[in-house]
Amino acid sequence: MVRLAALLALAVPAAAQEPADLVVVNAVVHTMDPARPAAEALAVAGGRIVAVGATDEVRALAGEGTEVLDAGGRVVIPGLIDAHGHLENLGTILRTLDLVDTRDPAEIVEAIRAAAAEREPGEWILGRGWDQNDWPVKEFPTRATLDAAAPDHPVYLQRVDGHAIWVNSAALAAAGVDADTPDPPGGRILRDGEGRPTGVLIDNAEDLIEPLTAPDAEEIDARIEAAEVHALSLGLTSVHDMGTGREELEALIRSAEAGRLRFRVVVYLDGDDAALAEDVAAGRLPRAAPGGRLRVAGEKLYADGALGSRGAALLADYADDPGNRGLMVMPADTLRARVARALELGLQPAVHAIGDRGNRAALDAIEAVRDAAPRAGSSTPR
Repeated sequence: MVRLAALLALAVPAAAQEPADLVVVNAVVHTMDPARPAAEALAVAGGRIVAVGATDEVRALAGEGTEVLDAGGRVVIPGLIDAHGHLENLGTILRTLDLVDTRDPAEIVEAIRAAAAEREPGEWILGRGWDQNDWPVKEFPTRATLDAAAPDHPVYLQRVDGHAIWVNSAALAAAGVDADTPDPPGGRILRDGEGRPTGVLIDNAEDLIEPLTAPDAEEIDARIEAAEVHALSLGLTSVHDMGTGREELEALIRSAEAGRLRFRVVVYLDGDDAALAEDVAAGRLPRAAPGGRLRVAGEKLYADGALGSRGAALLADYADDPGNRGLMVMPADTLRARVARALELGLQPAVHAIGDRGNRAALDAIEAVRDAAPRAGSSTPR
């Protein structure tokens, strides 16, 4: 993995004093150097690219123990940076039911039924990726569909955007959510004509059930490792993890301190945990970890929800849902205060804002505090 990350890193020609560890030939190397945008070969020594050029030039750096790799005309590019990723969520998808691109509730039912057959009664079934907009009938599903597939197992399925969940009756019962449960601020429990939960909960209402599905530290470590391996296989050598929770940050710190972190991770803390940013600013949790592969850059705040789950905050009603203008996950005045506080703590605020009303609130918050923002050359930590 270290070799792959080095091979995909930014190519800068340099003279090599010792024989290379790896020479790659017969490649199309994109150097990102305008003066020499493409090359045929490259050499790696000590985990760094030490030369990029013509095949004959680079082959001269091979010694007795050098590995020579013929790329077969394949393309070699600098390492890719994902500017908005979710490592633990990716690992969750890789280690639970992947429902992305399912085209019908019946397809999901079969996956749930198969999972239930492999688990003891009462064991949770987790998944993510469903999208009712991909189905023939583009309506939110209900708990009855999942009840038929797994009556003895609580089921928790996140929507593809993470802003809604679909659960069964067993999950609702485990969380104590019923007709008398009020909608939390910034969230909505969808209900039937008699006021009973249908099984779909939006935005902050997810928090009524999500804690029951929380993984332990060992599982979080495994999810992050799975995400790293998958990301590296796609050429990613750096990820901005947007909305890193406390447990995930602790797992990333453990990985970095143990030398297991395979690529760079730039952390934007989850603003839902208001104390997390204060703990980092005060040094109770490190802002950076040894090795230079992990650093905390900012805090992610949430203005509203998402369009697909009808939670994005709009200035007008949804065309297909009259009377619904979405949800402000965080009230406008609170958002302004939190943006200001992030700056005071030396963190870059980043705001999730999807609907036009949500974007207006985010822009208003930024405008209100922009004079306090650190300028170039400021000593404020970044």
